[in-house]
Amino acid sequence: WNYVREEESLVFFYAKQVPFLEDNTRRILVGAGRVKKLGGLTEYAYHGSSSGKIQSMMWELMVTHSIRADGSDGFLHPYHQLLAAAEKDPDLDLSEFAVLAPSERFEEFSYATEHVTDDTAIAALAALQAGIRKAASVLPDYDPRAAEKWIDQESGRLWRKRGPFPGLGAVLTE
Repeated sequence: WNYVREEESLVFFYAKQVPFLEDNTRRILVGAGRVKKLGGLTEYAYHGSSSGKIQSMMWELMVTHSIRADGSDGFLHPYHQLLAAAEKDPDLDLSEFAVLAPSERFEEFSYATEHVTDDTAIAALAALQAGIRKAASVLPDYDPRAAEKWIDQESGRLWRKRGPFPGLGAVLTE
């Protein structure tokens, strides 16, 4: 949690399994937003006095995110609209619209909460952008502009954060 910064760090929501995709070895990106607030650590409740008992903290930490319906600071992929479109058009193959997390970064999308590197965040944003563009091609009432603008801003910020020679550190450590 030391790396997570309120109002700066991104949060990616994903599913391990969805009904329209049989491949459950990949993670399906659902949306992205910004961390707005981090809750504090919570110690387990003890019956009676905690004296002499092993004390420990809960694994969970409350994270408030920025995703809202207006899409001003994050977005959800339009899966609900795609499901509705598939009900009207049974030939619409929903598996084609699943946005898959980068397969080479499986571990970063395998646990309830995991740190995602800047490179992975860039790749995930690119996948989400391709996904919303594809969804917009079959959803006449879906407007992807707010999501695309947000993705462009965040991708640019992440590229700048990586610095002028982003691969140099990896080369020097080998």
